[in-house]
Amino acid sequence: MKVTGSAVVRAPVRKVWDALANPAVLAKAIPGCDSVETAGPDAYRMTVSMDVAQVSGTYAGTARVTDRDPPRSFVLRVSGQGAPGTADATVAVRLSEAEGEATQVEYDADAVAGGALGGVGQRVLAGVAKRAAAEFFVAVDGELTGTAAGPVTEAGARIVAGADRRVPVPAAPARGRWAIAAALAAGGAAALLGVALGWLLAARRSRTRSRPPRSMLWGTGTDKADPQYRSRR
Repeated sequence: MKVTGSAVVRAPVRKVWDALANPAVLAKAIPGCDSVETAGPDAYRMTVSMDVAQVSGTYAGTARVTDRDPPRSFVLRVSGQGAPGTADATVAVRLSEAEGEATQVEYDADAVAGGALGGVGQRVLAGVAKRAAAEFFVAVDGELTGTAAGPVTEAGARIVAGADRRVPVPAAPARGRWAIAAALAAGGAAALLGVALGWLLAARRSRTRSRPPRSMLWGTGTDKADPQYRSRR
């Protein structure tokens, strides 16, 4: 399955790249994010809590970043498995200048699903994946501009409320597990991993609407939830 899309974030390219390397920003932007942490060189894991119909539970995933070209592009490689089947995805991400000191973010994803996931309609999965991506970038835009993000339409359009005022975004720590070099790679991966998880969870929801609630563990992540970012169960 191939999914392509784009979004405009109202901040310069370097600032958007740095935001994607900031775990505090990512934890706020990825819906239901509990934790984002490194899992080795250019690799890391995250956990997400969901409270949506039959997919309530905590999900974990891992990803690896390759082909980094700061602050212009990177490639994310995701591989996971769980109760509904398996999935492998490669996501290419590009950042470029847009009008008004904004940033155009483009992504091209190529995913392969196995097991029960393979039986879900590709058009349905692609639509949900693009919506999840739109919601993520709306949240990033809100963090960088200090505006409250409104709902995302079915077409993925932004509805932003509040004054357009700029606020500083905390920088990623220079030492410890979030060293700058690792953070730039890992932050971008976590951003797109959120999109990949949204795609997988959407597939899970499509296949289990008539089944009782059930939790799925994907990957080998650990749950180090911060109550500030945990979704309501």
